[in-house]
Amino acid sequence: MVLILIVGLVASLILVIKSADLFVDNLVDLGSSLGISEVILGVTASAIGTSLPEFGSALIASLSGSTDIGVGCVIGSNIWNIAGILGISSVVAGIIETNADGLKRDFSATLLTGLILLFFMFFGNIGKIAALVMVLTYAVYLWRLIKAQKTYSDENSGKNERGPIDLKKLALTVLGFGGLIIGCRILVYT
Repeated sequence: MVLILIVGLVASLILVIKSADLFVDNLVDLGSSLGISEVILGVTASAIGTSLPEFGSALIASLSGSTDIGVGCVIGSNIWNIAGILGISSVVAGIIETNADGLKRDFSATLLTGLILLFFMFFGNIGKIAALVMVLTYAVYLWRLIKAQKTYSDENSGKNERGPIDLKKLALTVLGFGGLIIGCRILVYT
């Protein structure tokens, strides 16, 4: 019985990782063919796509009554995303060109998200209201990012060319998303 659970866990992890890669890669290609900038694709498609395994596992765990697993999964993932990625980014800080407006926007969104999470952890519970506040915070951040990107695109017009939608990439995106759902479901139940 334990061997079956281990095999199921390993198989579901492989399925989730491969499906996330398939989903993100093809979604970014589709976005590029539609003329969406790489910054927007990075914040939306790549960020959401790379977090889909954690999100799917947390969602399925919460729906099956194991909200502690879901919250732990999200918090652990975000600790790594903030601390690990920030640490790696600071190693190459002098190499990558950034602007002050972008840093202020991203820093304020990160700080605000952390404060909202702490507030709900200490003074309430992480439930539907917390979820709504976090989604609204992300929507405001995304709106600010799109607004900044439109300004940048107007100044540097002609860099994002549109092309036809590749149906194969669309099918692979849907296949990757479906694999994520199935893999996350198996992952939670093993």
